[in-house]
Amino acid sequence: MQRMTRYTDQGLDKVASNFAEGFDTLLSAYEQIGESIPLVEQYRALFTGSSHMDEALALVYGDILEFHRRALRLFTLPTWRQAFRSIWKDFNSRFEHILRDLRRHKELIESQATALHFQQYQADRQIIFEKFELLEIAETKRKYSAVLQWFAGADSLLDHEDTCKVRHEFPTTGHWILKHSKYSTWRMDDVPRTSTVWLNGIPGAGKTVLASLIIEDCLQEKTADTAFFYCKHGDLQRTTFVAILKTILSQLLKYDHDLLPWYYDNLLTSGQLSLSSEKLCKELVRALLLSGKKTFLVIDGLDECDRNQRKLLLDWLREIVGICDLQDPGKLRVIVLSQDEPDIRKNLGAFSEISLTASNNAHDIKQFVTGWCTKIQHKFGLEDEEVDYIIDSTCHRADGRTVTGFIWLKLR
Repeated sequence: MQRMTRYTDQGLDKVASNFAEGFDTLLSAYEQIGESIPLVEQYRALFTGSSHMDEALALVYGDILEFHRRALRLFTLPTWRQAFRSIWKDFNSRFEHILRDLRRHKELIESQATALHFQQYQADRQIIFEKFELLEIAETKRKYSAVLQWFAGADSLLDHEDTCKVRHEFPTTGHWILKHSKYSTWRMDDVPRTSTVWLNGIPGAGKTVLASLIIEDCLQEKTADTAFFYCKHGDLQRTTFVAILKTILSQLLKYDHDLLPWYYDNLLTSGQLSLSSEKLCKELVRALLLSGKKTFLVIDGLDECDRNQRKLLLDWLREIVGICDLQDPGKLRVIVLSQDEPDIRKNLGAFSEISLTASNNAHDIKQFVTGWCTKIQHKFGLEDEEVDYIIDSTCHRADGRTVTGFIWLKLR
């Protein structure tokens, strides 16, 4: 109890320290802004019937509003206390640019510049602004590239594209899942009954194909971010807890760069050429999920990972979903696809369950088999009765296994 109290006190001290630092920094920024703007009351006469002076004053207000917009974005981030120093340090070049701009506006007003002078000033200012924007964009790209290389996540996009090709010839395959009540509630409701779904089935039942369909469906939601992972037995880049977290980081960071300066500072201080710390991975993903918008997370083939790794993942999923639900119910929505293994069932007891049955895939298998049998009939001149026999026999032997049915037909 004493140790817990000590850690709690240390945590509160750190929070108080961060609040104080943030407040002091903001006050200092306002002080510098105040020193950089003209005393408008002294120049009241200049703004009467002088349109270019009115425009100069508008520039002053525009710069102040730009500072407010960026400062507000920083201080409304749920994780701003963690990332404050990094983000403010990164913002400082923009802030200095704003201060210099304000000082130039001040000089323009105090010197009672002519309309011609103001026009030249506007042209020069635009050139300076464009150069600064290009430098800022280049710096952001440099940091983003460095952080992505540090994450070194698996190429799940390539995995996804390969899986989508399986559905290319029969694009309606698996669409029954999109109409399933438990899935549609998870996917569409503003506040779903549960933020977590477990879709399980026997080997060869087409879970990975369904995962690709679910991912495509989630990616259609423009008001949400989507991350996904395809586990693959025997591949360390696709079966470990840390590998999964790093891939999630790589995918979600592209949606929002607010925390990029903080990630870059962590890269510099971690001492790791490739991110490998489980603790740091969890901290970085947590910050990104809390600071971002609604997020869909799809993980396929969990049973491909060994028991220790999938337990780490499932424990973390329950924890992070609980944290996000406290902040905003339904903010993080997770769907896991796997075989019905005892340890997975034990750890996913609170997940809404969808169990694949033979009837779920019956229509897709028959559609596939019928299409191929039509080609076979044309090639070999089979009678309709022979084709009907092949169709019925293949569908019966498939027993709900899409992969088994497809392979058996091709071998036949």
